[in-house]
Amino acid sequence: MRTERHRDPLDADAFFRTLGREKSRTERSGEALTLIVLGVTDSFPEDRELILDFLQMRLRMTDELGWMDKSHLGILLPATKGHEARIVAGSIDEELGAARKRISCIVYSDTPGSPEEVESEHPDVPMWQGDVEPLSPLFVVPMPLGKRALDILGASILMVLAMPLMVMTAIAIRMESKGSVIFRQKRLGHGGKPFTLLKFRSMVIDAESLQAKLAEDNRRDGPAFKMENDPRITRVGNLIRASGIDELPQLLNVLRGQMTLVGPRPPLENEVSSYEEWQKARLRVVGGLTCIWQVDGRLKNVSFRDWMRQDIQYGSRFSAARDLQLIARTAWVVVFTRGDH
Repeated sequence: MRTERHRDPLDADAFFRTLGREKSRTERSGEALTLIVLGVTDSFPEDRELILDFLQMRLRMTDELGWMDKSHLGILLPATKGHEARIVAGSIDEELGAARKRISCIVYSDTPGSPEEVESEHPDVPMWQGDVEPLSPLFVVPMPLGKRALDILGASILMVLAMPLMVMTAIAIRMESKGSVIFRQKRLGHGGKPFTLLKFRSMVIDAESLQAKLAEDNRRDGPAFKMENDPRITRVGNLIRASGIDELPQLLNVLRGQMTLVGPRPPLENEVSSYEEWQKARLRVVGGLTCIWQVDGRLKNVSFRDWMRQDIQYGSRFSAARDLQLIARTAWVVVFTRGDH
């Protein structure tokens, strides 16, 4: 039996709060973070007692032990790389003896490292032999059912109401210039998964190839690009960008589940490659048509870092009331405030 001096494992809510806090801290500090998950679904009660006794004596004061659910025990190892966690997992595996066949083990880390580094220094230390999985996907926030229902209902209604306007816009674009009416662009969505974002074309055909020549005129800090009087924008493009009409085809992205009505704007792949590690947290939620920055930060011309903070703040919790408020505020900005979208 475990003695009273040992700390009891955290419950699931407390453990996930601790895990989220440590992940945010390491994203800013650049330190390693590793999570070992033990599956004890088919184990006996004495197996669990054996694991808990061993871990309570083995773990450092900075480590955390807690239940992820009724059948998975999490071991959080701050400042520990994946190959170092193999030693911990190997020690657990050796201690379990016959019980190892009844308990599964997965090691997650964003810094897997090389097992040869440890094996060369500690050839006699037992090493867990499984693959180290990336840690970041564990923090991707699933789409709440209520939010998805709001998306389907809202996007369907908006598509029907906007259809005459979308047809007229397509005709105007085709009459002004040759080329596709719809502009397709690769963006990174939920969890960094790429998808094709749809927009009405508002620029000349070779706009993306011309951007490099205009880089010195970029008036936005960070990797995003925006400039005054962009020569690539057509006359029709100026109108539909100022009014937000160019974004209407993204209602199809919403209906497909690739986007949501309210969420951080899906970024370009080259933008994400320039992100600081903590800024990638905005990819944990589904990207959207509008968010806090579109109705607040854009008008105040906040810095890129503050833009990222606003998006991450939005993703911390879902509220239908807040989403409806942001949709209403977006409509106000589009109707009464001319600006770049």
